Amino acid sequence: MSELIRVKFDGGLAGTGQLHFYEYSRSQYAMARFIATIEHFRRTGKVAERITVSSNVDIIVRSPQRGSFVEDLLIPAIQQGMATVLSTPLSSLISYVWHLLAPRSETTDQAVEQFAKIRIAEVQASVAIEEQRTQQLAIWQKIVDGERAKASDALELARWALNTTNVAVGRLGHSQQELAEMRDELEAEVQREKEFSDHMDALEGVEESTMNRLTSRLRPMVPEMALPLRRSADRMSMSHGEPDTTYANITPSVVAAIQDRDAEEIVVELIGHVKSYDRDSGVGKVTSEELLRVLNFVVPLRDRARLRDRILEAMKRERVLLLCRRIVDRSGLPTSLILIDLDLDPNGTVALTSK
Repeated sequence: MSELIRVKFDGGLAGTGQLHFYEYSRSQYAMARFIATIEHFRRTGKVAERITVSSNVDIIVRSPQRGSFVEDLLIPAIQQGMATVLSTPLSSLISYVWHLLAPRSETTDQAVEQFAKIRIAEVQASVAIEEQRTQQLAIWQKIVDGERAKASDALELARWALNTTNVAVGRLGHSQQELAEMRDELEAEVQREKEFSDHMDALEGVEESTMNRLTSRLRPMVPEMALPLRRSADRMSMSHGEPDTTYANITPSVVAAIQDRDAEEIVVELIGHVKSYDRDSGVGKVTSEELLRVLNFVVPLRDRARLRDRILEAMKRERVLLLCRRIVDRSGLPTSLILIDLDLDPNGTVALTSK
């Protein structure tokens, strides 16, 4: 059975079912290369340098509908008996790739922490605190203390902030549109985690260096895919076509963030302190004298089980040795890290076991 990917542009001219033709045609060419590159990787395990007849995918496009500019792409199912390297739906692989290309923004992370502070104050002001509220207070306090919020907890806080009349939220200075964008960003993050969580075994088989080559190849395609956001639309999304299935929510700020970041090929050593780590998402926070600020790090899927216990032990140590691939902005400053390995002894050495 074919797999459906719905590409949708909203706002502006797109709201009338129209787009500027030049932007749209360039966007579709980039989208075709983006999907063909990921599908070729899913089937062969190789990152195509260019799309040829042998690496192309026979994608079928359905006609747009009015009321937003909607386009359905039908990806043919892999025929029975046909070899494939990754036995996952294409949407699961796209979700994981997008998870790496566009992690949660720092603005949203910081806002969620402020929302948690306000919620704690609001709930504690109540006369009676139920047991369920006590559990929520504990979750919010961990966020305030610097632990990165799980996607579901962050989404709950963002939805609350968007609808609350609490004046403390207004004092944070976020407009309703900005709050709505945070909610949409987190809804897509939750959906992405659902998409690839059922296929972790297959995705864990992909080496970090291979996935890094794939994302580096795809990164420059994103601005072209999103060209209609210049004049014709305000936002773009990718989903299964059903309500609440959006796994990529794309705005001009998301595109800018992807453009401004790049993963370095070299792997570097860093001495620092692991401040927090979420075992479910594989994301944590690290501080170091070598860094200008606290940075998020992500552990590749294939390395999470191997590194889990050492990361948890590292949180108890003041300093450990981290082996990382840096994600840097255009000025060359790191914005986040990919954790490859670690040594609990800051003076130790780490072998490239995952390479």
